[in-house]
Amino acid sequence: QLEGEREHWREQTERLDAEDVRWREQELVAESRLEQSQMKLEARQERLPMAEDAQASAMEAVNAQRARISQAEQRLQVEQTNHSHSLRSLQTIAQRRDRLEQERAGQSAPDTHELDLKQEELAMLREELALVQEQQAAAQHELPQVEGRRRELLQEVQHALKDVAGVQARRAALEQLQARVQGSGKLGEWLRRHSLEGRTPLWKRLHVEPGWEDAVEAVLRERINAVEAGDTTALAALTADRPAAKLTLLLAGARSHPASRSGLLAHIRCEDEALAPVLAEWLSGIDACDTVDEALARRDSLVPGQALVCRAGHLVTASSLTLFAPDSAEHGLLERQREIEELGQSLEEKQQAVETAQAQLAEVEARLAEVQNHIQNTRRHSQEMQNRLHALQMETLKLNQAVERYRERHAQIEEALAELAAEEELERERQFAADDAMAEQREALESLQADLESARARLEQAERGLREEREALAGVEREQREAQFSQRECKSKLEEISASHEVARRQLQRINEDLSQCRENADNLDVEALEPQLQDALEQRVLREEALAGQREALEAATGALRRLEEQRLKVEQSLNPLRDKVGELRLKEQAAALNVEQLSAQLVEAGADESLLTADMENVKASSLQGSIGALQKAILELGAVNLAALEELESAKQRKEYLDAQAEDLNTAMETLENAIRRIDKETRELLQATYDTVNRHFGELFPTLFGGGEARLVMTGDEILDSGVQIIAQPPGKKNATIHLLSGGEKALTAIALVFAMFQLNPAPFCLLDEVDAPLDDSNTERFAEMVKRMSSNTQFLFISHNKIAMEMAEQLVGVTMQESGVSRVVEVDIAEALRMREQVAA
Repeated sequence: QLEGEREHWREQTERLDAEDVRWREQELVAESRLEQSQMKLEARQERLPMAEDAQASAMEAVNAQRARISQAEQRLQVEQTNHSHSLRSLQTIAQRRDRLEQERAGQSAPDTHELDLKQEELAMLREELALVQEQQAAAQHELPQVEGRRRELLQEVQHALKDVAGVQARRAALEQLQARVQGSGKLGEWLRRHSLEGRTPLWKRLHVEPGWEDAVEAVLRERINAVEAGDTTALAALTADRPAAKLTLLLAGARSHPASRSGLLAHIRCEDEALAPVLAEWLSGIDACDTVDEALARRDSLVPGQALVCRAGHLVTASSLTLFAPDSAEHGLLERQREIEELGQSLEEKQQAVETAQAQLAEVEARLAEVQNHIQNTRRHSQEMQNRLHALQMETLKLNQAVERYRERHAQIEEALAELAAEEELERERQFAADDAMAEQREALESLQADLESARARLEQAERGLREEREALAGVEREQREAQFSQRECKSKLEEISASHEVARRQLQRINEDLSQCRENADNLDVEALEPQLQDALEQRVLREEALAGQREALEAATGALRRLEEQRLKVEQSLNPLRDKVGELRLKEQAAALNVEQLSAQLVEAGADESLLTADMENVKASSLQGSIGALQKAILELGAVNLAALEELESAKQRKEYLDAQAEDLNTAMETLENAIRRIDKETRELLQATYDTVNRHFGELFPTLFGGGEARLVMTGDEILDSGVQIIAQPPGKKNATIHLLSGGEKALTAIALVFAMFQLNPAPFCLLDEVDAPLDDSNTERFAEMVKRMSSNTQFLFISHNKIAMEMAEQLVGVTMQESGVSRVVEVDIAEALRMREQVAA
């Protein structure tokens, strides 16, 4: 195999050598052709400008002749337009004169008596309206006061309700705390077990003077929670079941002893008389004082069994001082109970204050509603009167205007008739002048058209010569391109041959190396040992190829099945379209039938017919026969009308009227068609002119913008499809910028863009002179130089007068005119001729 490859590459090398020789010969031929075509091209390029100049001269002559013909045609059209305008004006004047005379004959003077009555009624209504407005103003003045009083009372009610809510919340919290303290102690379970939880404890039945609660708690201690024992026979069971804490039970039937209301007992009030002996027993010998010092001072006067208690709860006897420490669980029961009672009294007072404030608020709100109703009534009455007043004013105004219009119109008619007479005389003179001018323009136009034909003949000859030169030049350029292509092809082929030579050389080198290696390997190879492996590999290859063939067959089968399914899907989709159309038609028919059913049902309801009876009678009747019957009945009803004996005369009159109206309608249709044709023609011409103007301005704008900016691009874009209705958007992108909107440009760039657009429109229809007022103010030096160059280039056809403070722009000018103030308040104009100044400088320099 390697020897075969080596032979192949040797043959390839020989073939490449032959190809190299052949392509080098072709390269020499191509170079010779290229030199000849280049010489021909230079000769043709030298002849082409002469043909172009001849064609341009002929074109200029034709354009100039066309311009003169166009001007003559325009002048002829102007004279024709003037003539037509004069005719139309005379017709219009005659029609206007007829209408004015008819109007003057048909004018009737308005009645002034009705105007006087309306003015009297208007004065009375104004007086009544002023009275109603005074009442409304008084009510309006009272309304803020009542509303202010209502707001004050409403705030008082809200504050009172807030105070009541606060007192209720405080009282409820204290009552919950008292109940929680009473039910959460150690004795709660024992009291519930012996059915004593409902008994009122002692602290709820006592009223302690404020400030002495701690003293009473210090003396009574656990006895403050004492409850009534009830039946004395159950005391044995109570003593058998010992409570978890100390508890005092009040026994019934205690004897009442007169007790003095002195000492600590004087600060306690109890409404229950049964507790008087209990308190007298427990508080006998207990005197009260304000401070501990006072108690200690009185200690010597105490006898056994007596004690002094101070406000803080400290207990002093003749031989001891017991300091009071409140029980955290039950401390403050008496104080909270007293506060609860005080809050109850305060709550009643506050609720009474709320009720009083609410009553006052209700009175004020009633007064407010009364004032508002009065204001609404007066406002409505005032509005009604104003409407009546406005109506009367309008009627009076109309009557006044009618009188004024009658007088003014009468004077206008007289004045218009006089003006029409003068206009008619003037139009007749214009008509005669237009006729003479039209004859002169027609003669001039015939002469110009003859000159145009000769200029066209010269232009056709020049264009034919230019075409021949361009075709010859194109042929020479085509020959040159073919020679260049042949030369490039030869060079490319030679490069490919050289590359192929290199590839063949490397391949021969590789083959020689591989051949040497293979010969060495063949000498060392054991063929008998490798034959079994070769057979196994061949068998594996056969099996893999069979499996690959099976998979390919399966793939082809699946592809065919998929193609068949796709064809079926397309057929099903194509068959669905008629069904969809049919379903749509059936739905439309269903909707039409439903509408007919609704209309017929409404007609039956309006006629008051019984549908059940009609359904039984109409089962075998067709709709067409019913429609015929209905038409016959309607016709019979119409025939029953009164007989008009003057019908023939009215018919004849109607026919004449119809013929007159048909003639009028035909005239109107003709006039409308004429107007529509004129409108279409004007729209067409306007579109063409506007499109041509737009294209020309856009082209000039695209040329001037890069000149002013030194690059970039700009164009005009229509913002709509209809040129008569669309706007124009400016797209300007200076060099190096990709802005999406013109608003992203700087001030100088915007100024240059505007200058480019103005000059583009200026080139469309240049004027004899152009005035520029400080257009170069936002420009830098480089932009000012480009602007000055453009102005200088355009000044060959137009005289530019520009106002500027820029030195670069001033250097461009040929004549400078400035204003100076050498003396205060005295200005003078200074003129400088630049050309004369330069000439004088050269003379001075010489």
